[in-house]
Amino acid sequence: MKIAVACLDSGSVKEVTFTKDVDTSDPNSPQPSIETFVGIKGDPVLRMINTEYGIVLCRKRGAVVLVNDDFEVIRELANLDNVIGLELVKEKVVLVSAQGQGLVVDLHSGSRISEFRLRQDLTTFAMHPKDNTIFLSSGLQQLPNVFRLDLASGELEELWLAKNPKNNRFDLKEENLVTAAAFLPTDEQFVFVTVTKHGKLRVYDTRHGGRPIQQVEVSKCALKAVAAASTNSVIVADSQAKMGLWQISANGRLLGYYKGINGSTWTVQTRGRFVAAGGLDRYLRVYETSNRAPAGKIYVGEEISALVFLQDEDEKRRADEDELWYELEMASKVQKIHDEDTDNEEDEEVFVGFQD
Repeated sequence: MKIAVACLDSGSVKEVTFTKDVDTSDPNSPQPSIETFVGIKGDPVLRMINTEYGIVLCRKRGAVVLVNDDFEVIRELANLDNVIGLELVKEKVVLVSAQGQGLVVDLHSGSRISEFRLRQDLTTFAMHPKDNTIFLSSGLQQLPNVFRLDLASGELEELWLAKNPKNNRFDLKEENLVTAAAFLPTDEQFVFVTVTKHGKLRVYDTRHGGRPIQQVEVSKCALKAVAAASTNSVIVADSQAKMGLWQISANGRLLGYYKGINGSTWTVQTRGRFVAAGGLDRYLRVYETSNRAPAGKIYVGEEISALVFLQDEDEKRRADEDELWYELEMASKVQKIHDEDTDNEEDEEVFVGFQD
């Protein structure tokens, strides 16, 4: 397994390659390979995303660049302060700043395709996993908003806007205070979750009005990150040392915690059956998502501001083999169709006219 982590202290990026169940705190465990790529101190990477063209990095001071496997800059994509949203749509990336400025940039050429404008003071921006024209945005004082974005023109079509949650048991207004959000990968209309600065997990279904269909206090502390684990469960991390798997049901049932975390978790990413997390305690931790079993614990020596799964050599080899088998299968099907057409032509009698 290979994961790139961005380091807050030095501004560098570290590429960590390891086998399942590695634990650097255990001297008897197989040790990972960690390669450090020098960055800019005071200008750490805050967001990363992996693409077929390379890795897109968003730095604190606004530089958005595409880099190769050695983290050498291929091209500059944009300069956008405080990027809170970074999404990949085929050969394009969609960038959104906390001030609501949005850009669509072509990865191949680095040219700007379109611009758009959202509300200000945003904290989160997310793309629907099955329809990459649908996005949501929200903020500490901005209610969640679902909209359709035309990437070519930058035109926005508002589809749904949330309403304030119902007053609490003291009949006081519930503050919005959204810190992160994620769509659930369902075939339903639009179902998504938000987490808040006061420890609330909210579930929205746009078919059922503008208020959350469920609100659960999952922590007494601020929630920092959320990621969809399945069509009915999410991973939520708070500002202390808890990261839990929550089932989206009538009561928001806790399925269990991912154990071993010793500080605030700032970044959570899922891939297949694994989830990776990092933050204040300077450990990259990997778990199996569903049963929450540890799958890797690597000390990287610095606070982790962002992380992204990369393909290791085995994964690349398997992908190449899958592509080869697919091409052979398609070639076989084409040849079979060609042979059937040839047989039909041979069996077909040539009409030479009516005989007397």
